[in-house]
Amino acid sequence: MAMTPTRRGSNRHVFISYSREDRSVADAVRRRLAGARIPVWIDEHNLRLGAVWAADIEAAIASAACVVMLASPRSRSRRWVEQETAFALARDVPVIPLVISGKPKEVIPASLLVRHYRELQSEGFSDEAAGPLIRALRDLLGPQIDSAEELLQDLRVPKMHAEHRFFGLSALRANELRGVYLKKPVPLPAALESVREIYLNAKKSSAAARGETVDNNMSYSLHGLSVNRPQDKDGHRQYTYTITVRPTDFFHFVFPNLALDENISLDGRTTTARAELGLSHDRLRIENLGDFACHFRIGTGTVLVTSDEQVVISLRSRHQFIVGGEQFHLSTAEGMLRPLDADDTGPSPFVTCTRALADELGVHVGDHYHRDDVRCIAIGMDTVRAQPYFVFFVRAAKLPFEVVRQRWLLDAPDRHENKDVVALPWTLENARRLASGKLTYGEREIAAASNHARFGYTVAALHEFGTDAVGEAADGA
Repeated sequence: MAMTPTRRGSNRHVFISYSREDRSVADAVRRRLAGARIPVWIDEHNLRLGAVWAADIEAAIASAACVVMLASPRSRSRRWVEQETAFALARDVPVIPLVISGKPKEVIPASLLVRHYRELQSEGFSDEAAGPLIRALRDLLGPQIDSAEELLQDLRVPKMHAEHRFFGLSALRANELRGVYLKKPVPLPAALESVREIYLNAKKSSAAARGETVDNNMSYSLHGLSVNRPQDKDGHRQYTYTITVRPTDFFHFVFPNLALDENISLDGRTTTARAELGLSHDRLRIENLGDFACHFRIGTGTVLVTSDEQVVISLRSRHQFIVGGEQFHLSTAEGMLRPLDADDTGPSPFVTCTRALADELGVHVGDHYHRDDVRCIAIGMDTVRAQPYFVFFVRAAKLPFEVVRQRWLLDAPDRHENKDVVALPWTLENARRLASGKLTYGEREIAAASNHARFGYTVAALHEFGTDAVGEAADGA
């Protein structure tokens, strides 16, 4: 493995100065910046227990890349906000005023009125409003990784093609990924249907003998993906991705998808389902799925990072039909797009993500994390299984790992799917280890449950620690 890249500014952050009465706005700003990989220092989350808080605050300001001051009538009347900004200016730490209410001339200190400020009161902290601020903050912070090429080389995943990547500000929200149904499934060639029945009967008998769980859940097959990018009056483009899905089930995924390269007998000859269906690795791209007579069952996986900067890892139960034994997966393993995973706009992989977090970990949107914390960061194609795979990243603002573990033990309906739920500090070094597919558990080394797990941690590492150059170069991953 290549040497860990040096990180410039890894101890630098953005300090948020605000009035206690504006706490809810401050938290929204903090979550938006954190979601864009901007390190944030805010007293409510970062003050050390038992510390001399004035000294901690001064140290945090002195080491900050800049101070973002939330300007309002409440902050104008609070001496601590004024002292924090004065302390920053005295140490040549840039101060960026954000007007969240009131008139700028009345709420921004006179010493800062000559500086560029932004008003957020009418538009809220939307993506459009946040974009210029985040770009300015990234310029001040500088790149977090110098050696993008080394990181990318370490994190390549075989037989997994990253077709769409949505890193940083481009990470998709729920309203940017929609779905439409097609009513009829794609029929397999008649000759393969008879082979499928024989194969499934043998697999089910073998699984039953080992006491493994086999559920033929109804789900959906990806038929196509399109992108629309209308332009508003200011010239900004809003990208919306639409998936087209057809009905399928688990058994249509077991065969042929999980057996594409196994020898089968067909018309007196030995062949493979991959050869019969034309599913060569180089042709298996999402844009081509409508050309094949096969079911491409949609998988999703989620990387969950808790408020105490731990990445949640599930150890799969040995009683699972697909992946048994002590192997590690993402925070949630493969949730499948199913009929219940729909919202007002149709079938939604985002709903699959939140359902899987609730089912497997007992962690619920609204109670334990915000809906806006959920981002789709990549859509890939597994050319071994012939399966499209959506990767989600959730940075939970107020959810420590200990709560995740408690919810898994006490409230997860599908707790049995995981043998254990553990965590590692979410650092570049650990992200590399997870993406490499090797992890030490107890006194022994365990492997990634699938290339999906490696792919998920790869794109999560690029999303959190990479640069724009890494994201663009990741096409070959």
